[in-house]
Amino acid sequence: MLLDQEENENNSSLLKFENMMKSDKVLFFDSDEFEEIIYHYIDIGKMQLAKKALTIALSQHPSSPSLMLIQAEILIHDDKLDQAEKLLNNLTKIDPNNDEIYIQKSNIFSKKGQHDLAIKALEIALDITEDKSDIYHIIGMEYMFMDDLEQAKKFFILCLDDDIEDHSALYNVVYCYEFLDQFEEALIYLDTFINKNPYSEVAWHQKGRMACYLKKYSLAYNCFDYASLIDENFLGAVLEKAKMLQKMKRYEDAIQIYKSTFNSGEPTSYTYLRIGRCYKKLKNDKMALIYLYKASNEDPFFDKAWRELAKYYHKKKDFNKSLYYINKAIHIESGHYKSWQIFVDNHLVLNNEEDVVYGFEQLLNTGDFELEDFLIYVDVLVENEKIDLAITILEIGLNYYKDHIQINYRLIGLYLLTEKLLLSKDLLEITTRLFPIDLNLLYEIYPNLCKSKTADKILSKYKI
Repeated sequence: MLLDQEENENNSSLLKFENMMKSDKVLFFDSDEFEEIIYHYIDIGKMQLAKKALTIALSQHPSSPSLMLIQAEILIHDDKLDQAEKLLNNLTKIDPNNDEIYIQKSNIFSKKGQHDLAIKALEIALDITEDKSDIYHIIGMEYMFMDDLEQAKKFFILCLDDDIEDHSALYNVVYCYEFLDQFEEALIYLDTFINKNPYSEVAWHQKGRMACYLKKYSLAYNCFDYASLIDENFLGAVLEKAKMLQKMKRYEDAIQIYKSTFNSGEPTSYTYLRIGRCYKKLKNDKMALIYLYKASNEDPFFDKAWRELAKYYHKKKDFNKSLYYINKAIHIESGHYKSWQIFVDNHLVLNNEEDVVYGFEQLLNTGDFELEDFLIYVDVLVENEKIDLAITILEIGLNYYKDHIQINYRLIGLYLLTEKLLLSKDLLEITTRLFPIDLNLLYEIYPNLCKSKTADKILSKYKI
């Protein structure tokens, strides 16, 4: 009843203020009423009305510290930091034990990138506040801005000790553990937290995530199961349960859980894709295709669905169909290295060498292609006697994997085997300036070099 009364009073003040704005009359409001009116406009994003209300408020209550604090807050919002700082310094003399003044000062320092000064201001606020949890949280954020995740973690934990229901702080604690690769420590902390708050679905969910990182899939499954039992509408936890079953190769059980989510609303393309992958693992091609097509039809811009179809048809050696689907995936997301891998693999089989070269350039542009995989591709080309194509790919690779001995050796060897002697000599000279030539390694990669007198003559000067 008391809350309803307060809400009615706030609505009455707001209505009274808006009626005043429509007329030429100037009505009186107490400072508390003005605060409610101003924050109402701030909360709904009507900053001009908030500023207008503040101007009228200060004309009626020029010495109100609370209104001056709102003025400082708005100045900070508008990046008028020097004006705000001057106002806050004056307020400190008027009301030195107001923790909000120091919080706003810290906001100014933070905006200026002076996070150490922001923390000092917040430490003063800590000494005089009765509500420490919010300040612990802000200090944690400042340490995050400074990339000091250990200190950030400490203050988020203090925040949770003070307010166990602060989900944002809990997410931040786990983020710090995760960023620091402290997954075991995260599990220990979450166990402690859950002992205090056993019905926190967020804590159980985060514990499941940490267990998954450690490949403790059974534990992760149990955590996600608890989270979904606590909150039956926690769809994310249900989906994670199914993913853990996939990890444990319990594909039929995973399918059942994925399908159970259909009762909660419209099926998503993501869920259809996951079901399709499970059926693939069960070697049920008919059902796999049904669900992969469902995924692509549900969301035509879901590149993963098209990529999965492309992988399916590549494995079935229907390379043209695979190309058709991988081109759809690339059209949606051109920066995914897996798509370009499939693109290259298809064109290699179809002997479309120009497209192979183009695909490799795009593949390397993604920045996610590992050198080891690159070398495997080149070696496969050589084994299949596609020497010129291998040379072209290696020359492209030189631009992406600078000064790497494995690429240089392969290119030197292929230049020698194809009697591109000037190119081989030039690259040998460049290579010797980077690292000593190990002929045994070169002969190990290309044993046929031993049979070439020309190659032996050129390489003889590099023998140790």
